[in-house]
Amino acid sequence: MSLDSTGERFLPEQRGAIRWEHMHRYLFARELVTGRNVLDVASGEGYGTRLLAERARYVLGVDIAEEAVEHARRAYAQSGLLEFVLGDCTALPMAAASVEVVVSFETIEHVHNPGQVLNEFRRVLRSDGLLVISTPNRAHYPAGNPFHRHEFTAEEFREELRVRFKHVALYGQRIVVGSCLLPLGHGNISTVGFWDDGEVRKGFKADVPAPVYIVALASDAPLPQTVAGFFDHPGESRILGRFIDQGFVQTCEELAAITDSKSWRLLAPLRKLKHGLRRVFGQPSA
Repeated sequence: MSLDSTGERFLPEQRGAIRWEHMHRYLFARELVTGRNVLDVASGEGYGTRLLAERARYVLGVDIAEEAVEHARRAYAQSGLLEFVLGDCTALPMAAASVEVVVSFETIEHVHNPGQVLNEFRRVLRSDGLLVISTPNRAHYPAGNPFHRHEFTAEEFREELRVRFKHVALYGQRIVVGSCLLPLGHGNISTVGFWDDGEVRKGFKADVPAPVYIVALASDAPLPQTVAGFFDHPGESRILGRFIDQGFVQTCEELAAITDSKSWRLLAPLRKLKHGLRRVFGQPSA
């Protein structure tokens, strides 16, 4: 039995851009929680908490919606390594300094006092703990979301985190459509380039253009290495490419059928004669 959509809660059966955004964030975080004790705040349906549990030592999902917690328990809590409890992000049911990683995606924009939520994250984290958090970027996120109480710009979000943590790194996230050109196997690639209308901006430090979401790491300890890049779900973001590929393949197949036909081969001498005459007398007028 699945949960009902609220308009903001992501459900794993949903497809398209909303899936790419949510899944990418959790897969990004999953690389940072290996062997660690993790708290997933606003765990919702529970799909992301389950992803974190694939690498973490233990994950606790906390959500304010009772129906979400009950669903997540039924769907995912199959062992003692993954649990779900009812709780408020402004007053987490956790002891101080009891968690190694706090993950919270698209949460603080929904509360009237985001600073109090960040204080709670700081409280439950160990001194060397890591916060992995995201929120919409007010500079580029569409205005008028009725569920949002407070949205940050990137710089505002950075400053809120710097008040509470020694080290902060921001990442930009947005849906893009473009061309990916990378080596097959062991290529000689040394960096990644981004082209904007013909101009290339080389290197991993190239900024995401107009990021709709801000994903941040914050800690009093030095920040870990991350895997930043592209998320692609087969059969979804490749739809346009598949249409193009299918059209190209169909055209090639049709051409192959023509050139392999007996009539095409029998007419080959006439085509050669025709091309020869065109070279001598020029291309006929249209």
